[in-house]
Amino acid sequence: MPTEIEVCNAALMAIGVKPITSLDDAISSANVLKVWYPITRDSVLRAHPWNFAEKRAVLALVAGETPAMDYAYFFQLPGDCLRVRKLSDEAVDIPYKVEGNRLLMDEAEGSILYTFRETNISAWDPIAVECLIFRLASNVAFPLKQDAALVKTMFELYKDRLPDAQSVDAQEGTADAPQCNDLLEVR
Repeated sequence: MPTEIEVCNAALMAIGVKPITSLDDAISSANVLKVWYPITRDSVLRAHPWNFAEKRAVLALVAGETPAMDYAYFFQLPGDCLRVRKLSDEAVDIPYKVEGNRLLMDEAEGSILYTFRETNISAWDPIAVECLIFRLASNVAFPLKQDAALVKTMFELYKDRLPDAQSVDAQEGTADAPQCNDLLEVR
């Protein structure tokens, strides 16, 4: 599996820029990547509920605070939470809302399935890594090459590969059971 620097170098090579040895190199490409890599990584993680970036957690109630309106309780989201996918299976029909790093709902206990910030690139699916490379290339192409057409080309490559990556990822495991609602129950 690739390393973070190998992913960064693949993005650089895709746009015709020489590879680097470290994100701490004293050259502009390393400086640009140091800024854009974590932003792009998190963006790609949020783009799909990847299996390799899935966690479950019991949430901690924020003591002494209540939301000003609409909900009864604040819960602190885990520090590595990038996207709440769903509440626990027992809480299928419970309304909730994410505000910043908190989840609001009317239940006094809560657990979630969420996308976490997977920083270990070797844990990523290879197809998702390829998506990350092209998304990163699109983000660094303009600062490094000042070429809007190259930015567009790299972004198109990302968009072309993303559906295949999402499809492969979605086929690993049993499909979630459909959630019941009044319309289904009537049938």
